[in-house]
Amino acid sequence: MNNEDYQKDVFMLVLSLFGKIYGKTFLQKFFFILEEEGLPKLNLEYIPYHYGPFSRKLDELIKKLKAENLIKEEVTFTKNFNICRTFKLTPNGEKLINNDSKLVQQIAPFVNEFQGMLPSNILKYVYEKYPKMTINSVLI
Repeated sequence: MNNEDYQKDVFMLVLSLFGKIYGKTFLQKFFFILEEEGLPKLNLEYIPYHYGPFSRKLDELIKKLKAENLIKEEVTFTKNFNICRTFKLTPNGEKLINNDSKLVQQIAPFVNEFQGMLPSNILKYVYEKYPKMTINSVLI
């Protein structure tokens, strides 16, 4: 399996285990943590950016999976008119989940730890544990 297929399998399995992921920031930080602490061969090539670690590769993967109708991004507005993005699998995406037990065993503990966590809390976790990824942050 090539790396792009691996990234796709991991991304879709993560979405399957979460059910839904709320927010691009949460998505980026979760995959950063997953790569740093669990699946180093994801190779998403994170760089320090405006809100900590950011991966253009992950952004491109999301666009590709949306174009293939495997994931859906819903955009809504909060009461304060902030944009809220929700990511979930489409029915087509659900059919293609790779339920490889070894991969599930590697990913499930991270999903369990971070599921239900607010984006501000996952940001705090990343900023405290990986300060070198915050050098370009607009939050500091």
